Amino acid sequence: MLFNTYAFILVFAPAGFLLYYAVLRWWPRQLPLTLTVISAAFIMASGIRSVAVLAVSILVNFLLIRLMTTGNRVVLALGLAFNLGYLAYFKYAGFLLSNLSLLVKGLPVLNVLLPIGISFYTFQKITVLVDIYNGKVRVEKIGDYALFVTFFPQLIAGPIVHYNELVPQFHEGARAMAQKIRSDCLVAASLFAFGLFKKVVVADYFAAFADLAFANVANVGAGAAW
Repeated sequence: MLFNTYAFILVFAPAGFLLYYAVLRWWPRQLPLTLTVISAAFIMASGIRSVAVLAVSILVNFLLIRLMTTGNRVVLALGLAFNLGYLAYFKYAGFLLSNLSLLVKGLPVLNVLLPIGISFYTFQKITVLVDIYNGKVRVEKIGDYALFVTFFPQLIAGPIVHYNELVPQFHEGARAMAQKIRSDCLVAASLFAFGLFKKVVVADYFAAFADLAFANVANVGAGAAW
């Protein structure tokens, strides 16, 4: 689900906001769990497979986090190997085998479905392991960690952030959040509208010219490209 689709703007965003506001008002302690549920629903829109792939990755990484201590190179190496290997399989296994099959007959062809946001959340998890290795952060609850990894606004486009930069914001005082939610909503709506304008009106307009150039690379000189 992309942020510039009707499904997100007219269905997911309003429903998610109403659920979040209801929990903020009546069950404020459940706000992190609510955000996790909303994020899981966002991922679910891409298929149950994406959720399963992410869930396995979260569980393995949290186990590594529990084993990790400051300066523990063995666990850090295991974490890097798992995360980068996991990413490489889903992004490149099918591509590599399809090319090798041109040289070696009989090789299987893999149709590996690329899970949503796997590049961003892979490096997001690596930052946590590196920060724990350097003694900069402690991760105590799997719920906080799951929300940090799945938080849908940054899942498909980043940015990659550190655990201590994001998780404390999920636990801000409910009273303070309730007091400023109206002003925050106005700012958020303005930012979203401005970004949507840049994507739909500006970027998509110029994309038509870029597509023509890429479709005729052999006939496009330096001046035309610029």
